[in-house]
Amino acid sequence: MCSSTHQKLVRVQRNSPSKASAIDDEESFSEMDQMTISEGVAPPIPSRSASRATIRLTMLLVVLILFTPFTIGRCINTRLLQQQPLKSLEESELGTATTIYSIARTDRSGAAIHEMLLYHAEAYARNMTYGGACVDRIDWRVKQSTKRKYFTARHEQRTKLLQDMGLADQLPLACPSPSDLASGKAMFIDRDEVQRSREYHFTADWLAYLQSQRTKLVEDDPSAHSSTATTTTTNNQTTPFQVAVHVRRGDVDPCRLHAKRYLPNQYYLDVLDKYLPQVCKDATNPKACQVTVYTEKNSFERFDAFLQRGFRVDLDSSLSDVWHGIMTADMVVTSRSSFSEVPAMLNHNANKAVVIVPFDKDKKEFKQFEWAIMPGWTFVDRDILRSAEAKHPEFAAFCS
Repeated sequence: MCSSTHQKLVRVQRNSPSKASAIDDEESFSEMDQMTISEGVAPPIPSRSASRATIRLTMLLVVLILFTPFTIGRCINTRLLQQQPLKSLEESELGTATTIYSIARTDRSGAAIHEMLLYHAEAYARNMTYGGACVDRIDWRVKQSTKRKYFTARHEQRTKLLQDMGLADQLPLACPSPSDLASGKAMFIDRDEVQRSREYHFTADWLAYLQSQRTKLVEDDPSAHSSTATTTTTNNQTTPFQVAVHVRRGDVDPCRLHAKRYLPNQYYLDVLDKYLPQVCKDATNPKACQVTVYTEKNSFERFDAFLQRGFRVDLDSSLSDVWHGIMTADMVVTSRSSFSEVPAMLNHNANKAVVIVPFDKDKKEFKQFEWAIMPGWTFVDRDILRSAEAKHPEFAAFCS
């Protein structure tokens, strides 16, 4: 990658138009040339093409002198980072380290930030510092080319989300310095090690600390939602109980990859029918219990079932706006996605919000997601999940 950058630089200089084309042959004579002419000896007159080549070569040398040290230094640092081994969480390997780093994920922002939170929680429990997710440590040789193709846009989205949440300082996108790695002050920890470390997963103490360190709290209009399990009255106006529902669509489809992650519309309706009356008295009244469905226009199923119930369907809003809605809701219904689990974890009403997650805690398949769940979250009734899974064969009949 470093050599290709150098080649591009050289290619640009070769293709750049030279200002030397405007210089006449006579103007290129030096003082020594004129002295030689006065002595009766005519020096060879440099051609116009030779003058251009000389100026181009000079410009190229200047550029190389200025930028080569930076390019070489960046290449050396990147190579050193990629050669760093991933350490375990054994005390013998941690040694005197005070800062741990993760390798930046190449997939979507929800999963990437979810993992950064996990590393942060691990560091907090061990009285260490989470230095950040390092992009330069990514080994693109083992990554799919499509991931690299979309990584720039995803990286920009990730940066904006962290800034909007006020967590850019606690969850930085940064790499350790070679000196810190060499001295043992910083090290990369294997993600499998962190996920297996059950003792140090998300806790109430850690979450309280993280919320206290946020540089910018989510702006919240007190009249926009209720802070209790029933509607409240503020300034003679009744404020509705706010429910945020994330319906994952777009990249999840029963006819394509990730089909098992697809949850039909009926699943969300069944969840609301069972759990919403437990926290909102007049559950069928939109003025008392306001339900907002955050989803994408690209969907296998239509959204008529939600609209018929008076739900608000929010299509293709910005990531920051969707997370704001989930972080300030009184009740959150997540999908099988880190995209909704992360803002649910950072919910403004952390001690009051009811979060429903689509997992059967007694199922073996759930174990791989266990690290991602906060204490106090409610697992969906097993019968509701079974009913949802039973619809997959029905959908398959409509797949071309």
